[in-house]
Amino acid sequence: MTLTQILIMFVYPAAVGMILGLCFYGGLWLILRKLQQLQYPAIWISLSLLLRTLSVVFVLYLLFSDSWQQLLIALLGMLVTRALLVKRIKPGADHADKQVGQVS
Repeated sequence: MTLTQILIMFVYPAAVGMILGLCFYGGLWLILRKLQQLQYPAIWISLSLLLRTLSVVFVLYLLFSDSWQQLLIALLGMLVTRALLVKRIKPGADHADKQVGQVS
């Protein structure tokens, strides 16, 4: 197996998956941050989920419909991105700060 084949088989799908994960979970984070400012939050969350999911499915189908191995690697890339974003954003940190501020 040549270096080019290795790149096409493993690195390319992982990179695509990480980019898709960044778009999917980054979009979720953005919509949740704006949630209190939105007039109809349930509609916005639903539309956001639909748009993000359709985008990811479309790109994955377009690029990896002929190889389930590459599709699996791309999905693993999305999960790695999710784990990195959760670690970076630290969920609940904003909520804990607000509670401490209210107690004082």
